[in-house]
Amino acid sequence: MHRFLSTDRLFKRTARQAGACLGLVAGLCASAWAGPHEHGVVHMTLAIEGPIVQLALRAPQESLLGYERAPREGTEKQQADKLIEQLRVAESVIQWNAQAQCKASSASVSAPGLQGKTQAGGHVDIEAQYRFECAQVAQLRSAQVSLFELSRRISRVQVQVAGPQGQSQSTLRRNRREFQIGK
Repeated sequence: MHRFLSTDRLFKRTARQAGACLGLVAGLCASAWAGPHEHGVVHMTLAIEGPIVQLALRAPQESLLGYERAPREGTEKQQADKLIEQLRVAESVIQWNAQAQCKASSASVSAPGLQGKTQAGGHVDIEAQYRFECAQVAQLRSAQVSLFELSRRISRVQVQVAGPQGQSQSTLRRNRREFQIGK
């Protein structure tokens, strides 16, 4: 079983390998994870190191399920269980360009709000981490995000990438779901 790096360690390590400025990478990390809790907005942060791509995702629970509390019995509970199962399948979140030959090697999902735990201000986020191994990482050029199919409440996805070709940022919407890597 693969261990996930903490978000801070992940970006610092990537910055060293990529030869990027740690201050810039720390800024990317801070804007992705310490930013405002904004309904309808999902944050994705990718770090590419050698053949490994690690992806961290944070979304307001409301944006995925329509509420920020534990689900009620019945339909809400079933919908929440289905969502968590979908999020555990990396391919339901993102698809890489075929030439890179990326395969998911691990996934984890954290949803404390589904157990009734809230954050400051009563907000609740769902977080997920994924690890991909790419047989042809040099061919990694683009990815398509499928989160919009999981919930109609998602209006945009903020994507930040750190890797050997530098850093980039993209804003995806329902009509623009693909982003480029390293260009």
